Amino acid sequence: MNEITKKFIKYSLIGFVSGIVVGILFTAHDIFFNPEYQFGTWDMVYYLFSGLLGVAGMGGSVIYQFESWSILKCTLTHFLLTMITFYLFGSWVGFIKFGEISFWISTACEATAYFIIWLVQYLRGRKDVRKMNEELEQFKTHCRDIDKKEEDGE
Repeated sequence: MNEITKKFIKYSLIGFVSGIVVGILFTAHDIFFNPEYQFGTWDMVYYLFSGLLGVAGMGGSVIYQFESWSILKCTLTHFLLTMITFYLFGSWVGFIKFGEISFWISTACEATAYFIIWLVQYLRGRKDVRKMNEELEQFKTHCRDIDKKEEDGE
């Protein structure tokens, strides 16, 4: 099993569990504060849907491991993957109704959440790259100092 497949499985499991937790958090108000609330089949479908969205988002993030792809290509592919998953499962469970205002509100919410998560990850990655470049420069300087000492016979 190659490294990307291992990461996909790992990220998908984390995404599935995270998605279910987010789904539970979205329904927590009803669960805890509505005395007439009864757990049923719809809840299981909703949590499964939430978990599958997590799989698409987290598992699909292995797309960013394709070194030959540009950041733009990875981002657009991952965004389309998550949005298509969101629309397919959302329409299947009745969460999204195409042609209604709820469709546009859901699309705006999903796109906004995607953008915020992407921006945080991008800025974090940029910070890591800067740190690695600084460490590389320090290493190069250290190597030059050693070479200079050797040339001077020290």
